[in-house]
Amino acid sequence: MNDTESRLRDYLDTKAATVPANEQGPGLFAETTPRRPLWPMLATAASVAAVLALTVTVLTHLGPDNASPASPPAPLTDAAPKVPFSITGDAPNFKGSVHDGPRTVRLPEFITPVKARVGGGWLTEYYDQVDPGLDPHVGILKANGTFHRLGPKKALAAVLSPDGKQVAMSTYPTSTTTGIAVYDIASGTEVSSIASPGRMAGPMSWNTDGVWLDSGDPFSKDRLYVWKPGEPKAQPVQVPEGFEMTTTTPDSNIVVVSKGPARKVSGAGENFKKTTDPKPSDVCLQIGVLRDGAIDVQREHCDQGVQGPAAALSPDGAKVVNLTSKLTIDVATGKTTKLDLPDSIENWPAPVFEDATKLLVVTRPGIGEGPQRLHRCEVTTGECKLLRTEKDNQITLAAR
Repeated sequence: MNDTESRLRDYLDTKAATVPANEQGPGLFAETTPRRPLWPMLATAASVAAVLALTVTVLTHLGPDNASPASPPAPLTDAAPKVPFSITGDAPNFKGSVHDGPRTVRLPEFITPVKARVGGGWLTEYYDQVDPGLDPHVGILKANGTFHRLGPKKALAAVLSPDGKQVAMSTYPTSTTTGIAVYDIASGTEVSSIASPGRMAGPMSWNTDGVWLDSGDPFSKDRLYVWKPGEPKAQPVQVPEGFEMTTTTPDSNIVVVSKGPARKVSGAGENFKKTTDPKPSDVCLQIGVLRDGAIDVQREHCDQGVQGPAAALSPDGAKVVNLTSKLTIDVATGKTTKLDLPDSIENWPAPVFEDATKLLVVTRPGIGEGPQRLHRCEVTTGECKLLRTEKDNQITLAAR
């Protein structure tokens, strides 16, 4: 059983218990899995790669399906990735390095793999699972190897703004309250904040619509919100039954919703039975835009007999990659292209687009098993090239 499956198992076991009406939920800094921070873990717990049995594309695009003329893609090379990436060991101390073009910088102890390139350094977090008295916090790793905190002493789930000048994060002023705050990178000052719309709701991404917040609770309909910094509160977003996660990209308003079979939490006096689904169920990627508090779906792509489809979205929102089935979906036409990859794509760490059509992905022969392999793929043709293999270490790609 891997990290994701263990976390999901533990979460379901907890939900199965009969909880008194006045009982408080788990603490914000409860123990998490060794390799992954809290918010990404909750959001991706249900997105486990499985064998593709059947693929079916349902087209519900609202406009004409006319392909735009495009020049041939540039040939694939084995050049170093254009985005930063970290090579580390496992938690709790991570121990490793960040690689960014010609630069290689050692990560200080308990500094997590970097999230994005900012100025002369990289956005990352301090996260010590050994000593709970040392509060996790957000910061900038400088090229000289020093780490400087950004924001309060208790914070997690750092997300970079589309213009790369601000960072949204979850903050914990007290043991019973949580907030969402935005800090300016250059000055280090807070520019906007709100109370969290839910105790477990943290930032997952930031696009032209605002900061997307997700509680990660697969049994709750009050799960997804969008907040425009400067507004007094986050706005709820309706989610379909079986909702699992959203995928956005900074410079586009396209949103991809991953959804699977609806889950039922046991009620008082009921027992939760750990059984497998006796028949294949549809799991889908819905592609659309936020409109009137819901996702206006323009195209839907469904698989049968898989678990939790995860997606990668190109910077312009024109291409969606179904990571579970290794298929590129052209949003305008619905055309699909298979990626030439022998192994399963890991959905955490998330794949990253280098440009409009070149996607960096990390694969493994089995779920959580075997060496990690970093590939560059041309999503319009499906061609992929191996860049790096790590037998014992973790490859984590940064957003830019």
